[in-house]
Amino acid sequence: MYSFWSEDIWLPPNVTWDTFDDDENFAQFSHLYFPIPAAFVLIAIRLVIERNIFRPLGLHLGLKHSETKHVTLAHDDEIQKAVLAGASNPHSIAKKTGVEERKVERWIRRNKKKMSTLDKFCETGWRWTFYILAHMMGISIMWNKPWTWNMLYCWWDYPRHYVDTGIWWYYMVELSFYWSLLITQFFDVKRKDFLEMFIHHLATISLMVLSWTCHLHRIGSV
Repeated sequence: MYSFWSEDIWLPPNVTWDTFDDDENFAQFSHLYFPIPAAFVLIAIRLVIERNIFRPLGLHLGLKHSETKHVTLAHDDEIQKAVLAGASNPHSIAKKTGVEERKVERWIRRNKKKMSTLDKFCETGWRWTFYILAHMMGISIMWNKPWTWNMLYCWWDYPRHYVDTGIWWYYMVELSFYWSLLITQFFDVKRKDFLEMFIHHLATISLMVLSWTCHLHRIGSV
């Protein structure tokens, strides 16, 4: 781990990590723990907003919540028992039950939980709410920053760049949001692009963590 954070890789010559440790005005690695519990606060806010604002609004607009109905097929009991026993894919279910893999795949397709239009509306409404508020927050914070209008300031006197309160909150809120997306992805209805979005969220968090740790927050905030 020490070799990964080698100063020769991440910092300019004649600068060490100790340069920043004793001054709280610089970005601190310990600050990156804050977004993880904050992500659960955002998840709670999401649930409140979806249930009390967008779900009633969607129903008022005529959107229906059509829950997936369980379809009974041949060998239904055997397949359900295999799934409850931990079998998670058609091959393992077929092996446990002796049912043809093709029939198992058909059972899974028929009983797969699907996202209703109302659920999509609620989730999209939550993301729209966050993105609008985050966009407004970004404009208000970044408008008077010199590096917003002249990128040379991103490198001027680098890496000795202090972090003001606005930039600190901007980073922490965005990181909290992407941590919340990463967490809820395992509980929301799984989509076809589950893996792609999982990689996207991980990449976004990694980029923000690295830019914060290496004092590249001026570039990261633009």
